[in-house]
Amino acid sequence: MLEWGEKMWKESFAIGIDRIDTQHKDLFQMLGITQRSLQKTVRAADYKHYCMNTLYFLKNYRKQHFVDEESYMDSIGYADIEAHKKIHEALSKTLDEFENRVIESDYDATVIRESLDKIIAAFIQHVVSEDQKIPKGNTSLHKLASNKTKANKPYTEMIADDIAVKTDQVLKLMAGFGSIRATTGIKSTFESDICFRVNLVGEAKKAMGFIYSKGIALEVFKSMTGKEMIGVDEIIQSALAEISCIIAGKISDAFVANGIPCDIEAPISVPWNSFPEDAEHIMMATKTGDMVVLVFDR
Repeated sequence: MLEWGEKMWKESFAIGIDRIDTQHKDLFQMLGITQRSLQKTVRAADYKHYCMNTLYFLKNYRKQHFVDEESYMDSIGYADIEAHKKIHEALSKTLDEFENRVIESDYDATVIRESLDKIIAAFIQHVVSEDQKIPKGNTSLHKLASNKTKANKPYTEMIADDIAVKTDQVLKLMAGFGSIRATTGIKSTFESDICFRVNLVGEAKKAMGFIYSKGIALEVFKSMTGKEMIGVDEIIQSALAEISCIIAGKISDAFVANGIPCDIEAPISVPWNSFPEDAEHIMMATKTGDMVVLVFDR
């Protein structure tokens, strides 16, 4: 189980509105406490207690926070407010399904462990991905709108450069990387055991590959959890799969913004040599290791 708690909170996640930022911090703290508590107990009664507490918190959180966030977006004339409201609705539905699942299981410990981890990941990912699209308190709406219409080229011709930009943003936002050198269009001979594929479904008809060096994998995990690791285990694999999912999600959103229906499938672990030779390469070089993002036709 990946610890998403308060250690992962970064001030760069803040959107500049005190009430909303405080609610986000409370979310990280509460869910972090829940995860650590579940890892320390084996008693069925404790699982039920922690699960009920988390349900109570999340149901109150969505009731107040979603309203506050939507009110802020409306006050600044945020162009994508309706799409964001639909995401809130989907999160609410996921929460209701989680509640029904654990109740029907009579608060079975196994069901709680599996289901609670997913609902925690869903809420945290919303903050670190979707909420980052909301203009900050001092962000120009004109600049936001112009980014969507700045190029007359089809998006498919700009995708490599956009992947480089979005990967840079995610690595800096979620993993605290400083200087990152991006190189597009140059094929690498990068070999690694840490690789994921994410299929883009819909009219985009693309797929993305993510290849991580051991150095960057350990640095990502250290930044996200504050823990030092020597080897790459399942927890680190889970963290990198989540990073891959967030980057692919941003590219999917860009396709949609350019009028191309698109969504993503869950990341799957694959061998590095399973990617097609004609894939377009985007190399992200950092002080601690490298990462290659690939894009290719499905």
